[in-house]
Amino acid sequence: MGSLTRRVKNRIRREMLRKSIWARRPLRVGIIGFGGIGPDHADAFGDLASTHLVAVSDLSPERLGRAAARRQWLRTYVEHTRMLIDAKPDIVSICTWPQSHRDVLLDAARMGVKGVMCEKPLALQGEHLDSMLAICSEFGIKLACGHQYRFHPNFVRARAAIRSGAIGEVTHVRAHIRSSLANNGPHLFDTVRFLLSDRPVTEIFCDCDRRNYVMDRGLPVEQSASGYVEFQGGVRVTFVTGALAPSFFEIEVEGLKETITVGPEVLKLPHADPMIGKADQALYRNRQFGEFIEWVRGRRPNYDADGVTAAESARVIVGLYESAAVGGPIKMPSPNKSDVMATLFGLEQSSDTATSPTSATWPTSRDLAINGGKRALGRWFSTAPHIGLAEARGVADVLRSKQLSSTEGRVVRDFERRFARDYGAPHAVASTSGTSAVHVALGALNLRAGDEVITTPVSDMGTVIPILACNCTPVFADIDPVSGNLTRESIAAAITPRTKAVILVHLFGRPADLDPICELLRSRNIALIEDCAQAHLAEYKGKRVGTFGDFGCFSFQQSKQVTCGDGGVTLVNQPDHHKRAAFFIDKGWDRAGGGRAHLFFGMNYRMTELQGAVARAQIARLSDLIRARRTQAHALAERLAKLPGIILPTDDFESRPAWWMFHFNVDEQLLGISTSQVVELLRSEGVQAKHGYLKRPLFSEDMFTLARSGENTGYPAYLNSDLRPPLVADYPGMQEFLERSVLIFWSDRVEQRHVEGIALAVKKISEAARESQQSAKLAVGKPQLSPVPA
Repeated sequence: MGSLTRRVKNRIRREMLRKSIWARRPLRVGIIGFGGIGPDHADAFGDLASTHLVAVSDLSPERLGRAAARRQWLRTYVEHTRMLIDAKPDIVSICTWPQSHRDVLLDAARMGVKGVMCEKPLALQGEHLDSMLAICSEFGIKLACGHQYRFHPNFVRARAAIRSGAIGEVTHVRAHIRSSLANNGPHLFDTVRFLLSDRPVTEIFCDCDRRNYVMDRGLPVEQSASGYVEFQGGVRVTFVTGALAPSFFEIEVEGLKETITVGPEVLKLPHADPMIGKADQALYRNRQFGEFIEWVRGRRPNYDADGVTAAESARVIVGLYESAAVGGPIKMPSPNKSDVMATLFGLEQSSDTATSPTSATWPTSRDLAINGGKRALGRWFSTAPHIGLAEARGVADVLRSKQLSSTEGRVVRDFERRFARDYGAPHAVASTSGTSAVHVALGALNLRAGDEVITTPVSDMGTVIPILACNCTPVFADIDPVSGNLTRESIAAAITPRTKAVILVHLFGRPADLDPICELLRSRNIALIEDCAQAHLAEYKGKRVGTFGDFGCFSFQQSKQVTCGDGGVTLVNQPDHHKRAAFFIDKGWDRAGGGRAHLFFGMNYRMTELQGAVARAQIARLSDLIRARRTQAHALAERLAKLPGIILPTDDFESRPAWWMFHFNVDEQLLGISTSQVVELLRSEGVQAKHGYLKRPLFSEDMFTLARSGENTGYPAYLNSDLRPPLVADYPGMQEFLERSVLIFWSDRVEQRHVEGIALAVKKISEAARESQQSAKLAVGKPQLSPVPA
């Protein structure tokens, strides 16, 4: 008997100790779904000393990368079930689409989660709502919903005033909110219920404008809705939503004595000055999440936005859709547990996505960050420009001189001389941007309306705008699928008798193969303009780009290797073009005679002395900055060249890129995943990468397509050209380049650890992708066992 008593006492002691530890230690939190609202949950839990955010799950590796970039310790997962197993959270926030809430909740319950904060609405089917409450009851889970307006000071004060009798007995409520019933409707009606002390709903009527409905978060949503919700006691709430709402969110409560108007940014109480303006979201979010944690720990007897309360608010939304479907009012509570949204919108089912998230398309290696592995790279490097004392002193000197314009100043002229000297060019003309630098070159050529200028379809629009501004016709040539540069062959195919110039872009700072291009153009007497906006100090066969053609055009925009905020320089390699180029930036003005002699059409592209002071200081740093970029880029290229599925540009000629960006192509067939997946995986590993330089070629932008359709007649020569409009299918090299290229933002601040981290990330992805592809092939080829006879 004594032995049994001791065992019972020991068990009680262990249980008390366990509860004591549970009450003291920070609760482990995992977030499932990191799209729109997930980051807000992360911030809210992060502000609490009583919680520790340990893991995040999302179907998008890119979002996982963003989550981990802010919190280096986070483990990230594309599969929420794996996160639940590995991270063992005490608390889970469910921030997925509502059609998946029930299944995710069940997964969390089976893994022993004690508390769940689920975003609104809990669900949009009666059956799902019943199931969620049953799951929580069976597993002992405290379920809450993200109805933050129950904690917003405006609504809390309004509710207190209503309950105090300050406005008398409530007689009527008017309410509106933007967006759909499924999206923001839960906020509207939960807040109305909160103001009315959660009294029961007795009748509902709704009319939905579902013409031209769209899908939002996998659900069909109406353009607008209107109707009423009647509460116990006969209080009727009339409402409008969506396009009918006059503002974002507002509720007006009428009483026998007074009226209250309340919203997130307004509170008008009887006998008080109106309060206008946003409340501090962090404060009421802190209360919302803080009280939830206290409730989960057992320190609070109840929670204002618990699952039962939230389910009743969700049933209002379901009832509204049911009313719209039947075309009349319905009594509440409704016994209908079916998918009423599908009935309303005439669909087999309301959701166009699977109810349970899946990550079957991603590699399954546990080394990857998306599967809980350690990220390849911690903090990313800065791409900020180097601005120091030299720039500050130069600007200060200009300000002291009080001569800010370059027409009478000396700084810009000195900058031009130094820039030309550094390149071994006879002249340089400074201007306001890289775009203007190209325009200066075209203006110096004195082209005629309708002349054709060949260029690339993959560049900044600043390459093409000057062509149109000269009333000339841009002709787009195909590009090399790996380097992204124009080639001799693609240029030759685009030449016509009207071709007068070629604008050759050295994309990402990698020189194009200049010798054959120059030979071709010289033989046809066609001018060459090198767009070196991204190619400061890049070299081709020992000679700097920008000096091979008639002109070399450079940019000093913020993102370039050197900058003065915005600015441009045109190297003039043919002395007879210099005077016209210099006049072109100054409205065609020959100031030598002292009067106003405007010799030809020109622009006001004069660089200011302030820009010149910064640009002059910047080019003094340029050699060191480019050297740093090259050192680390070469180191990374050596590592990536060894990896299967990674294609680097290869030079059949001697070149030294300036590395504005680092880029490579993906062999999708070899890896078995798409380039966009590679980029998302890189981001999840901490690498700031981008898929393709442009989403579409330049000729697909509105400024071209609208001109062709006659809606935009700003460029008559282009509009009247008899050239066939370019089609994407005509540019196979461009298509492959845009589809298969991966860009990594580069900087002179890249260190060896960054190179090693990037290389490790690419290596992990390459190996994991090929392993998954091989496993899939083996699974397909594996013989199936015949069923065993009974």
